[in-house]
Amino acid sequence: KRIDNYILHAGIKFLMGKKMYNEWCTFPNIMAKMKQIYLPLLIIVAGKGILSKRCQQYYKAASQPKKLVIIEEAGHTFSEEGVEEQLFRETVNWCKRFSK
Repeated sequence: KRIDNYILHAGIKFLMGKKMYNEWCTFPNIMAKMKQIYLPLLIIVAGKGILSKRCQQYYKAASQPKKLVIIEEAGHTFSEEGVEEQLFRETVNWCKRFSK
């Protein structure tokens, strides 16, 4: 049976349907968008995920105030024991810092 998908490689190989691929191709350049954000920015990334290096690049491109948190024990879904608490703690502390 023929499937109507593309095989992509972005650190890992995965299948993507044509519709999603077309949307992905027209998605804005995130690096360029990071330079346009002038609000407090918190980036939390899973240390075991595939996006850690990319998020570090986003962080470098962003304006202040900004914070990058890498939760080393976390996988893509942040479902490991103790990780969810750290995720929430970082988020709440950031919100408290900038809420008025």
